[in-house]
Order: sequence, then structure tokens, then C-alpha cells
Amino acid sequence: MLDALFVGGSLALLFCLGYPLSRLLPGDRVRWRGLAAPVLGYGLFGVLITLLYRYGVAPRWGLLVALGLAGAAFLLCLVWPWWRRGGCTGLPERRLVGIGLILAVVVGAVLLPAWIGGPQFTVFQGNQWDQINYIAYSSAMRAHSFAALQALTPETARDNNYLLFAQSQLDARPTVGLAYAALATLFRSLSADSSYAYMVMMQSLMFFSASFVLINLVRARIIVCAILAAGLTLGFFMQYVLDIDAWSQLATMPLMMLLFSTLVLAMEKPSSIPIRRHLLESLSFLMLITILSISVLYYYPEILFEYGLPCGLLCVVMLVTSRFSRFTVARSAVLVVAAGLAVAACLPLWAGTMGHVVDQISVVTTASADWNQYFQRYLFQQDLDYATIFGHFELSKRTLYALFSFPIEFITSAIGFYFLLPPVGLSLWTAIGWKVGLLVLLVLFFAATIGIVRAVWRDQITARSSQFFIGALLALAMPILILLYGKYWAAGKALAMAAPLLFILLAAPVLGGKGHRWWHVVAWLFVLGHLGFGFYRPVAVAQAPNGIPYPYPPYPDAQDASFKADLSWDLRPWKAVLVTCRRTHLDVENPFLERYLQVTLSELGLDWSSVHPLDSYFGTGFPLGLQPQKVAPDCLVTTSLEHVQPWQTVIWLGRDRSAWDFYRGVTPTLDLLPAGPTINSHGLWSVETMPDGPLRWTNGEAELTTAYNPEHPASRLEIALGAMRPPGGTHLRVLVNGVVLFDGTAPSEDWSASLPLDSVASARQLTIRIESDTFLAPNDTRTLGVPLRHLRLVAKEE
Repeated sequence: MLDALFVGGSLALLFCLGYPLSRLLPGDRVRWRGLAAPVLGYGLFGVLITLLYRYGVAPRWGLLVALGLAGAAFLLCLVWPWWRRGGCTGLPERRLVGIGLILAVVVGAVLLPAWIGGPQFTVFQGNQWDQINYIAYSSAMRAHSFAALQALTPETARDNNYLLFAQSQLDARPTVGLAYAALATLFRSLSADSSYAYMVMMQSLMFFSASFVLINLVRARIIVCAILAAGLTLGFFMQYVLDIDAWSQLATMPLMMLLFSTLVLAMEKPSSIPIRRHLLESLSFLMLITILSISVLYYYPEILFEYGLPCGLLCVVMLVTSRFSRFTVARSAVLVVAAGLAVAACLPLWAGTMGHVVDQISVVTTASADWNQYFQRYLFQQDLDYATIFGHFELSKRTLYALFSFPIEFITSAIGFYFLLPPVGLSLWTAIGWKVGLLVLLVLFFAATIGIVRAVWRDQITARSSQFFIGALLALAMPILILLYGKYWAAGKALAMAAPLLFILLAAPVLGGKGHRWWHVVAWLFVLGHLGFGFYRPVAVAQAPNGIPYPYPPYPDAQDASFKADLSWDLRPWKAVLVTCRRTHLDVENPFLERYLQVTLSELGLDWSSVHPLDSYFGTGFPLGLQPQKVAPDCLVTTSLEHVQPWQTVIWLGRDRSAWDFYRGVTPTLDLLPAGPTINSHGLWSVETMPDGPLRWTNGEAELTTAYNPEHPASRLEIALGAMRPPGGTHLRVLVNGVVLFDGTAPSEDWSASLPLDSVASARQLTIRIESDTFLAPNDTRTLGVPLRHLRLVAKEE
């Protein structure tokens, strides 16, 4: 239950830290100010930890400073009358219980997949690159100072090659990792163990931010707003950002929503207030907007590409449409000064904040990243390859279907309902009927939303709501503009950033007047669809033994499914063994699992080295060379048998244990025919399922290599061939380590043989070679040798 403790304890800390700031909002115009507290606290926490780290204070000591501030804030809440106005939270107790229950359901629904799927699911979802990087550099910054990381060289980084990547992140918005490093220290957890809980905590912040926006800017019933906020938090949009392991974006979306709503509140002119109170309000909004702006710049400055221009335009419109008065002057000054202070606050870490924005502008305008083909595949190419069809355009029934289908698929996916699209393989007319139904649903959705837009145009809703919806429409125009510019990856990212505004726009008819009941029904379908997707997630994880709940394509949930299908990421059963190791060798080919292990072993304080040469970035960076090897390592963490020594404790991280169990004498046979990840093979075609059982053809020169343990030797090699061969038999040679075990003719019918292995009893590796005549079968382009029914090593008589 460490995950639940991590999420609940972190939210409590952030609430206490942000509560005094939330009380700066004017209580007569802003309801439920306490909902903004955890989001404000998270922004302040990250900036505080980052600045302290920049000047030599480790995250664990920065955490103590944050705890002290949170404790002081809580005491202030209890003692100082001005802060206690309206109660410590400012929330009605009965409704507070309802909000708390909904929040508990939200957090539980997001944590449940972790409890069901374990580390095999949680270690990463659709982007192992970013996820392992975030874990690694958080761990590095947790243990090493800013100056120490800056001073690293490729030579000094060889002991822990992920430190070199952490050095590069000092100039690339490190705040989200530093905040995690501090919180992980609070709960005394390994960086790899609580990373998913940290992501859940960041996702849960959207519940607070969305509830605050809906309650204050749209003015709806409290419980309805909470249900809508739960739909946004659990639904496709936030789940997608979590599943592409985009920590910085996940952290900043609630902050940006709160900043967006605070700008609207700041620009709202109160009816008539004394000048003293007007100045106090201006000062309060100056502090809030400044803190939120600094937080956004530290956590994820790229989000300014999506929200910066729309927010600026909205503020300009609101100021221009107001009469020129001291209010206009004061609020204009608030915006200018807040922007100046936010930029000035970036000076201590300029390269990692504003400097990073400048670098990203260069990337967006000049580079043409094709990451959209994986991460944004859900938006297109569901049951048709549109790129091929439209790239070679010719008038046909298939092309007409593609022209009809593409906008429906794209818009359905863009509003988070990709899971409603018809499965691949349906007949043409069934797929058309399915998509006609989706088209009707889309028309209803957007007709209801257009009703909200018309209400804004006719001033039928409050000015505050109108301003929010205008700003949301401006923000939603940004992905379209970027798309027209031809930057597909950036356009997809912008859509994901603006998704909370899109959700609120489409769900807004739920909050409409009594004369629009059908709007309510359609909008509730939208909200319930997202809630259903969120609540289905634990079910999907329970049905996914490899930790991949949704298939790719189209959902970006596994860049390489073999990473989870073949490798075990669950280190919990091995921790009691690992802590007894004095010298540990890593023999793991997969660079992501190797990095994951390096971080875990380093945090456990173990002495380790890799048997493989290291490089700076998952096999694609510049080489760092081989680490000094440990003498007689007593432990080996491995996914292969190549470097196993008799005296070693072996931590086996392959999902397939058959080769390992045979190697150590636990099982009496080893089936070589599947040729899993522990068996090197070539010259074999894929396994085929036939009516009388599976078989696998050779190409005439097949070879399989596996590690071999002389202490648990095999007595014989069993081979069986199927009858699908030319008449007259086939010449066959079977060699093991160059020793001929069989050289003769195998008949054309089913044939099998048991070949003794006495000549290789002392070997540490077996290379089995199967040579045969070849032929070409009708309607088959392959060169075929012999069909293997089974090929296995046998240790003893069964």
C-alpha cells in the first residue's frame, strides 16, 4: 500500500503548502478556494526544490524546508484569524465529504491497475525512453549535487553512465524529476518503486484544477462539477498523457488550467470595491499569477506554445472591452509585472527554463520529427492505411470509403473516443454502418457544443463563463494552426495539452439551462464514455499478463512488446537476495532494463559493474567503454546464460525460465524449437500451427546455440521430423559442437531419433547444426529443408 500512502501523503503536503496561497483569491467572488491549494502547492514545491538544488541543497534537505513551510502554513491556518475566515479549508463540510469520496474513487481507480499488474505494468507504459530517463535522472539528482553532475566527464561517468544523461537534464526542465526525488526521499522508497504513484499523484492534481475551474468559471452544482472533473482525470486525455510517460506535461496541465482560470478571474472587474481592497486584490493576483507562471516555466515551458498566445489574446480582449479606469491600469500592471517576475525567476536556471523554450522553438520550426507515427497513431490509420490510399489517389470504392471514413475516425479519436471505432476485419458494409452511427453521435456532440458557443455569442451565460469558453476556443485553434504549418508531431502534442479545455467544452452542455435537456443527455454520454474508459483500465490490465493493456496500433502502449513479454521487470522477489551480494555483475542485453537495474542497485548501495560496454544513451549515444570488472562476482543479474559461473547467485530476469531451469537441473528437458530469447538461432522459418501439431521448417542450414551446464548434463538430443517432404527421403546431418551425431537419410514419413550427447559432456555451450537437402514447395517462395516437429535436450529418462 506504499502507492496509496505516497499519493495521499504527497497531496496532503502540497495542500498544506499551497493553502495560504489559495486564500489570496477573493473569497466573495471565488468559491471553494481550497481546491486550488494542492496545485499551487505542487508548483511552489517544485520551484523551491529546484532553486535550492541549483545552489547546493540536496532534495532531501529541500524537502525539510518544504515540510517546515507546510507546517507553518497549517499553523497559520489554525491561528491567524484572517486566514481562518470561512474555516480552515473554506469548504462546506457535508459537500467536502462528497468531494473527498469522489477523489478517493478517482485515485483508487488509477492505482488499481498498479496493484493488479505490478511492476510488469507500472515500470513503463508506451514510452520506455522517457520513463526510464525520468527515473534515472531523479535518482541521480537525489544522490549527487548540481555541481557534481555539472563536473562529470565521460571518463568519470563510466561508473554510472546514467549520470551523464542526468547532467544533460540540468538544462532541460529538471523540476519534475527533482520534485519526485524529494517526495521519494520522504517515503524512503526506491526511485523505481514509486514512480507510478508519483504519476498518479500528478494525474490526480487535474481533479482539483478541473473542479476549481468548473465551480468558479462555469458556475455549476458542486457534485456535478466533481463528477465532470473525475471524467477528465480518469478519461482518455489524462490517461493518454500518463501512458506516453510524459511526466513534465502531466505535471503542468493542472498548473496551466489553474493559471488560465486565474487570469480570467484577475481580469474580471468587480462591481464596486474600495480602492484599498482593489489594490490588495491586484497584489494578490500578482502573487498568484507570478507563482503559477514560474511553476509552468520550470516544469514544462513548452506548454507556452499552446497556451501562451491564447491567454495573451484573451487578456487583451478583456482589457480592451473594459472601460479605461484604475482597474484597467492595475490589472495591466499585474500582467506585465507578473510576466517580468516570472522571466526573472528563471535566471538562476535559464538554460533549463526560458533557454529550453528557445531551443524547442528551433526544433519545432526546423525539425520534422516523425514521432507522431507512433504516439499519435490513435488519430489515424485504424482500419485503413490512409497515407497509402491518399498518396496514390485513384477513384475506387476503397478510396471513397477512405474519404468518408478518415474525418470520422480522426474526430472520434481527437475527442478521446478512439475505442469506439470498429475493430479491424469487419466487412465493408458493417464498418460503414458502424461509422454512420459514430457520425450521428459526433453531430449530436458538436451541435450541443455549438449551442454553448451561441449562448456565449448572445451573452446568455455569465461573462466569466463566456471569457473562459472564448479562451478555450482560442487555445483549441492552436493545434489546427500548427497542423496547417505541417508540424504533425507538434500539432498532436498541442492537442494533448489543450485536451482539458476540449473536454470542458464538450461536457459544458451538462451545465446548460432547463430549455436544452437534449444537450444534457448528449454531454452526459460524453462524460460517461470517458469515465467508462477510466474504469475499464483495471480490467484491461487484469487481462494483460505482459503488462500491455491496450494493443498497438493504434494505442501507444508498447513500442516493442518483447520488452515486457520476454523480460521481467519485477525486482521485488529478488531484493532480499540482492542486498546480500558483495559484488554484482550485470549481463542484460536490453539497455532499458540494464539502466533500470543500474538505478536500483545504486540506490541499494551495491557494488556492481556491467559485462557490456556502456554508452551515454541506451545504445544510441557515444561509447563510454567497459567498466572495470569485479573480481569473482558473487551475484549475476542476467537474461542469458553466457556468463553464468558455478559459484554465483543468479538473479534471472527472463520471463521464459525454461532454459534457466534446465541449466540448473530443475527440469529434465529443454524444448529448443521455440528458440526463445535465451537461444540464438538462424536458418529457421517461423513456427506453423498444423492440424497434427506445430512444426518449424529449416532452410537447409539451421543452427541453434544455447548455454550448457556440465554439472547438469543432457544425456541425449531428441529430434523429430514431420512427413511433409519430397518422396524418397532427405539427406540429413545433425552436428553438436562440430561432432556429427547423425549423417544419413531421413525417410519421407514421420521420423524421429534420440542422439546421445556423450561427446559434449564437458562443454559450456552447445551449437546444434541441422543440415539437409532443400526443395521448393508449390505456392511457397521459401527454400525448405526439413520440418521439425520437436528438437529437445533431455537430461535423464522420463
